[in-house]
Amino acid sequence: MSAAAAQSRPRKQSRRQKFPNGVPGLWRVLVVAAAATVLACQLLAPPIVGMADNGDFSKLIGQYGLTSPAYYEYVGIRYPFRPNYNYDPGFRSSEQLFLRTAIVLEEAAGGDGSLDVRVVGIVHGALFLVALSLFLPLLTGSRRAVQLVYCGAVLFVFTDVMYVSYLNSLYMDVSALLTLMLAAVFYLRAIRWRRRADAILFAASSLILISSKPQYAPAALWIAALMWIAREPLWNGRKSAALGCAALMLIGGWATMRFAAPPGYSANNCFNMVFFQILPHARDANRTLRELGLDASDRVWIGKTAYSPGSKMGDPEFSKEFARKVSYARLARFYLTHPRDTWRSLRNGLAQAGRERERVGNWPVTAGKPPLGESRSFALWSDLKFRLFYGHAWRLLLSFLGVAALVLILAAKQQPGPAAMAGALVLFGTALTQMLIASLADALDLARHHLLFHAEFDMLVLAALWLGIRRIGAKGAAIA
Repeated sequence: MSAAAAQSRPRKQSRRQKFPNGVPGLWRVLVVAAAATVLACQLLAPPIVGMADNGDFSKLIGQYGLTSPAYYEYVGIRYPFRPNYNYDPGFRSSEQLFLRTAIVLEEAAGGDGSLDVRVVGIVHGALFLVALSLFLPLLTGSRRAVQLVYCGAVLFVFTDVMYVSYLNSLYMDVSALLTLMLAAVFYLRAIRWRRRADAILFAASSLILISSKPQYAPAALWIAALMWIAREPLWNGRKSAALGCAALMLIGGWATMRFAAPPGYSANNCFNMVFFQILPHARDANRTLRELGLDASDRVWIGKTAYSPGSKMGDPEFSKEFARKVSYARLARFYLTHPRDTWRSLRNGLAQAGRERERVGNWPVTAGKPPLGESRSFALWSDLKFRLFYGHAWRLLLSFLGVAALVLILAAKQQPGPAAMAGALVLFGTALTQMLIASLADALDLARHHLLFHAEFDMLVLAALWLGIRRIGAKGAAIA
């Protein structure tokens, strides 16, 4: 070959020249492997960590003939099949998709007539890892050190036991948590790369999210608005596609609120809110009763819940009559016209939500731990938030609002585009909505009912961290 020909031939780039920010895929594999290791240590390595059944598992497992071996104090590992126990409690949830997958896997592995909760944990954990692996390419373009630091922050927050323990459980909230992560990731991918597949998967994840349980269905309003506002990157500006997806979200949210729970379920929640949360703190109980459509004879229920001994909410006639008098609409009108009572209920709800972790056991009885024992491994993030927020509603509320404002300010200064700003606003709006619903629509299991709010708050924290790092990097580049 002549010297001229050799010179004209393009040189092969070195790996460092071709990939200045690191070999594509290498750091992603390491990060996903680290996450998988942390999940396995908690979900599979004995003694496993999970969330004990508070009685809600039957809402899902009853129709499959599964029975729960333990309640509250300890995590059940094996849930036996009892064909004669099969019954339909009337609840519908997208979590059943994951439960059915676990049942199929258990049967394919030659199960012993029971469902191992660790199989459920594997199904949930796999979705978690899928969301993480799809998120990591979004960091491409930043320095490798920045990517590593930010990945460490993401793992530090979302592999905390307050989230991972839910994966070894059968609460409907798990579906909402996982599909929230997937929806956020697919939205970011869709607006960055404008791939139709990401937009479709964003819509599918959102639909699964809002169909997880009625309390999460109102998120459909925010997501429907986002479908329209971000129609340019999501659907190439096609109004018909944006309107169709927005309508699908609204129909899905309505169907979940209308059909996903049995008649009387909302009446129990209203009873709990009225007699366990509002009236014990009311200045004039008789007046408050009248304004809620009740009378003085109902004072006997103050301090009780629908599940307290002696409660008549188990009587269909009593429950039906109470539902006729008090509904969510009636409660909403009361809150709007009684700001003092509203703030008191919200304050009590947030003070309890600041505990971060539901007060049920994390260990199986074979672990030899005390009843209601909580895992302290991988708990630095939730422990920090517990110390900051438990019993301090003002701190939690102001911190949430402050972080959300910071995200919006940083995003506005960096001008990421209308779709990114709309996504940030919708994340804030859905978090605020979930906070209000969890605090003002039920009085029990407040840490668990605030799970989606906590996850969205943490997403805002991580968004603020990322935007802050980028702003600092941009200033450094300008100075250089």
